[in-house]
Amino acid sequence: MTYLVRESNPDPAAQAPSLTPEKASILLLIRTEHVGPATFFELIRRYGSAEKALRAVAGHAQQGGLKRPLALASDASVRDEYQKTLKAGAGFLFFDDPLYPRLLRAIHDPPPVLIYQGNVALAKRPCLGIVGARNASLNAKKFAKILGAELSAEGYTIVSGLARGIDTAAHEGALERATIACVAGGIDKIYPPENKDLHGAIAKKGLILTESPLGTEPQGGLFPRRNRLISGLSSGVIVVEAALRSGSLITAKFALDQGREVFAVPGFPLDPRAGGTNQLIQRGAHLLQRAGDVADVLGSVPFQLPLPNTPQGPQGVEESTSLSPDDRVLMQEKILSFLSATPICIDELRRECHISSSSFSLLLLELELAGRLIRVPGNQVCLRLEDAL
Repeated sequence: MTYLVRESNPDPAAQAPSLTPEKASILLLIRTEHVGPATFFELIRRYGSAEKALRAVAGHAQQGGLKRPLALASDASVRDEYQKTLKAGAGFLFFDDPLYPRLLRAIHDPPPVLIYQGNVALAKRPCLGIVGARNASLNAKKFAKILGAELSAEGYTIVSGLARGIDTAAHEGALERATIACVAGGIDKIYPPENKDLHGAIAKKGLILTESPLGTEPQGGLFPRRNRLISGLSSGVIVVEAALRSGSLITAKFALDQGREVFAVPGFPLDPRAGGTNQLIQRGAHLLQRAGDVADVLGSVPFQLPLPNTPQGPQGVEESTSLSPDDRVLMQEKILSFLSATPICIDELRRECHISSSSFSLLLLELELAGRLIRVPGNQVCLRLEDAL
């Protein structure tokens, strides 16, 4: 399908400032091996700035048991990434930027850096996520397109994942007004390939967002991170059609964890593509049959969260010297003994380990930087798959 484009957005390269030392440090830190969003902000809380945190990460990785040097990003590599991204017609949005979406900043693990293409101001408007099955029925796709058109006409920006099926239909419905596509790979990697024209139209008339660097291929592990962006940007998430094991249910779970409202469109009980949505309704999701059902729940005033917990000043690193080497190893092994390849809530893990909050957060930081565990979206952690076997 060909999408007519009647408007364009300013070229980020023409208006972006040069990469300041502070922004370069932020990019260096988030591009460093084993540093994910949650660990990034833990380091910022401890040291007060990315520049100071960069001087400490290698030592924390060694304390966590890493037997080789931690792979640090280089200044040349991040400056090269910055210039190539701008040249590709995209821009950077840092977590402390005034344009950074307020609701997204309030989640547990917001992206320290977003890469965008299109009209970034759309992310500051009230947003609604619409997700669902890739192999959706014709009726479901038709309804998703209607929802996208009607809700965007009411002033919402429609957020989805640019996947086949429901995502595509929702974007198409909202394209003339306001839509955001959150993608798993780099801004230059179009997935699925058949959405090339839609990708280009959204880049010109809407907004494409990702936290993956330019050139990153979409991979299975990146899609849950993409899903948390959809829910994190949104006041509520609408699931139009989803099977019991659908990835759309992951987005719904993130929405619930983030304090958002979840809506589900009921489906015929014998259609497996409706199993997940019907189950969501059984478990308390709002039943949605028309666009007006959203206003009945959210009201006419855009949904607001309390001001986010932005990183505070440095807390100091005295914890690193308060643990003896033997105690540190024993506590690290205790934490790892409770983990498997299946993610577990960090708060539940801390309670089970009976370790003080300050020591536990430090040990978790060290183990992640050493590559011995992985944080996953939703304030969860697990072992790396190869280590769990």
